[in-house]
Amino acid sequence: MFRPVKEKRFSASFLYLIFALVLVVWATPRLRVDTTGWHGVFQFGWLTLAMVIIAANLWFLLDASPQRNRRSIAVPMRVRRVAKRSRVRMKANGEKETR
Repeated sequence: MFRPVKEKRFSASFLYLIFALVLVVWATPRLRVDTTGWHGVFQFGWLTLAMVIIAANLWFLLDASPQRNRRSIAVPMRVRRVAKRSRVRMKANGEKETR
């Protein structure tokens, strides 16, 4: 599967974010406040979809993925495990622990 490089995805996401913000700023004053019925449902749906698009692009641009945060925590945990194993081996061999 082809995946574009990070820089291209970043610039594309930035352009989509700018486009969505311009669209919301341009269209929001044209929406009627007192509209009920299907027009109101459409307006609410349109604004909700625009906000989801803006939030998704901001999420990507700020790199707020929980998986990425988990990976940064996993490295020190591995280091701690290796250190613990080495301490256990040192105790089994009768060596003194130095810090």
